[in-house]
Amino acid sequence: MHFENIEAIVGVAGVDAVFLGPYDLSASLGRTGDLDHPVVQQAIDHVTAVCQRAGMALGYFGVSADAVRPFIERGYRLIVAGVDTLMLGSAARTLLSQVRDSPDIE
Repeated sequence: MHFENIEAIVGVAGVDAVFLGPYDLSASLGRTGDLDHPVVQQAIDHVTAVCQRAGMALGYFGVSADAVRPFIERGYRLIVAGVDTLMLGSAARTLLSQVRDSPDIE
């Protein structure tokens, strides 16, 4: 979805929600991964305002709880937090640390 078409998208019968992918959006705006850039923030604000006026449910993806919390506070209800590869890597590092710290390991 390109954010400039959001007004038309929320008017389509059968569309029940809009899920905003901030990394895809930032890439489409030439600011890949720069979620704090003013252009990206303006686009997010525009999508949010249009959807909220239309009573459209909003979704958001963030890499952490801290990343999604501001959007929950803004009324987003379809939340995806975390990235499977990051979670797997973190769990593996924790497990390895626990194994290395085991008193039975020399």
